[in-house]
Amino acid sequence: MATSRTRAAHNKSAASFDEDHLIHLRPVKVSTRTRQERFIFPELGDLVSTSFELCPDELNFANTLLGGDHNHGMRRHNLWVYRVDQKKFAGDFVIVDVSGQPQKVGQWLVPRWEVFVLDLKMNGALQLGGGGAGIQFQNWRQAAHTALLKAARSKGLMPNNQRDFVQWERHVRPKHVWRMVGDRREILDFFKNVRLVRRQRRRTNAGPGALTDYFRSLRPCSIC
Repeated sequence: MATSRTRAAHNKSAASFDEDHLIHLRPVKVSTRTRQERFIFPELGDLVSTSFELCPDELNFANTLLGGDHNHGMRRHNLWVYRVDQKKFAGDFVIVDVSGQPQKVGQWLVPRWEVFVLDLKMNGALQLGGGGAGIQFQNWRQAAHTALLKAARSKGLMPNNQRDFVQWERHVRPKHVWRMVGDRREILDFFKNVRLVRRQRRRTNAGPGALTDYFRSLRPCSIC
């Protein structure tokens, strides 16, 4: 039976979050024998039997969103998909939309990108705001911030020396964080309609519940 000291140590370990707890799923374009293009994820073989391993439903989601499925892929390559270490209670994926321009702050360029923290629930209707995720979203803030830093590093925005990094990081914040729980089909439908949902949020300053209702008015439930 776990003691309170053991539980506290476990919670502290789960709350510590750095870039090593996110794996960037990078789609690589290849050509088939029939000269059709498709996308693969070279990293997947290294994730087997680790806390990053994807189940078939999660792999299907990533394939469809990024274009791995030639016939049905959405090819949203502005969305950088990070697989989350499943021991860290921060959802299944964190997605950064890197399409926006960074903001000039003094001598630095600072990311102002949207971040999406996702928890896939098979046969679950989409819920914005994180309802239904429970402990799985315990460390979503750390995951969202870390994904933003990891994407900024890959884009060459992060200062090289530690002193500048400390100052630069103070200005790093997401444009908005979307917490999403639901079936992969529901979440994929959200990304197909994300521009409309964004516009509704800007116009009305609606909260997660109202935005969920608005999304449902755009798209019938995928799983009902």
